[in-house]
Amino acid sequence: MADKKNEFKFEGTIEEGFEFIDECIASLSNPDISLEESFEKYKQGMSVLEYCNSQVERVEKAAKKIMGSTEKSLDNNDGNGIEEELPFE
Repeated sequence: MADKKNEFKFEGTIEEGFEFIDECIASLSNPDISLEESFEKYKQGMSVLEYCNSQVERVEKAAKKIMGSTEKSLDNNDGNGIEEELPFE
C-alpha cells in the first residue's frame, strides 16, 4: 500500500506552477543535493508539470469553445454588426 501522508499536492496558478518548476530545476542543479532530495524534487516537479499541462489544456478548450461560438456569430452577420435571424429548416 502506498504511503499517502508524504504525497505532494500543488495548489496555485499556472504561473506559480512554472515558477515552482524553475525552482526544482535550480535545486536539481545544485551538486550538494542528496539523491533522496533530488528524487523528491523531481517527483514534485513532474507533478506540478502535469498540473500545469492539464490547466493549459482546460484553457485551450475554453478558448476554442469561445472562438467557435464567435465564428458562428460572425457567420450569421451580414457585415453591419447585426446578426441575421436564420429561418428554421
